[in-house]
Amino acid sequence: MSRKSTSDSTKSRNNFGLNTVYEPDEPTAVIADLIFVHGLGGGSSTTWCLKRNPDYFWPKEWLPEDPGFEGVRIHSFGYNANWATWLKSPVDVHAFGQSLVEELRSDPKIHAQNTRIVLVGHSMGGLVIKKACILAKTNPSFQDIGSRLHSFYFLGTPHRGSNLAGTLSNLLRVSGSGRRPYVSGLETKSEIIRVLNDEFRIHYSGIHLHTFYESLPTSPVGMIVDIESATLGILSRTQYLSV
Repeated sequence: MSRKSTSDSTKSRNNFGLNTVYEPDEPTAVIADLIFVHGLGGGSSTTWCLKRNPDYFWPKEWLPEDPGFEGVRIHSFGYNANWATWLKSPVDVHAFGQSLVEELRSDPKIHAQNTRIVLVGHSMGGLVIKKACILAKTNPSFQDIGSRLHSFYFLGTPHRGSNLAGTLSNLLRVSGSGRRPYVSGLETKSEIIRVLNDEFRIHYSGIHLHTFYESLPTSPVGMIVDIESATLGILSRTQYLSV
């Protein structure tokens, strides 16, 4: 397989927005657009790198070599989810989801072709995907994107919140950094989480869902997202896998 990829000088950057990391040589042969969406504290590049080494940015370096991904255009979506950095105008999951669906609609290559759209979300990235889905299905301006959503892969997404988010939010308050809306929104039993999950149940119809959850604790914090929170509770067209 011949390849087109980004230059070595840019491959380690955690760029915001939609970044195309692999483009098949024949645009007319593209059958799907695959988009990776990172989670809290992650980045559009480093989240998907082995030991944060850009030489092991596997969506760019490895997937195009797999015959099963022939004809797949690969992207990584980035947003500011760095909880340690003070934001003068904090944003939330709604804003991140809005940005994602707008980027999909405005990308000229995605817009020009009627490809299937597949999204992979890690942790909070899965919530961003769900919000983008709701917006794409309810806003007439995004109707063309909504009709092309084919599959979602959730990797340790806190569909019902995470106790660790509450701990993190407390640490931020103690440090004087204040509360981040997108951190407190991840807490267990959060109203934001509940409403997002309820709305998604209405609008995910026709999309294949694949959910991965942790089966072993992460040292030293334990289970970041437990099985109960990582499962959507939607049986139809949903596959659950432990890792």
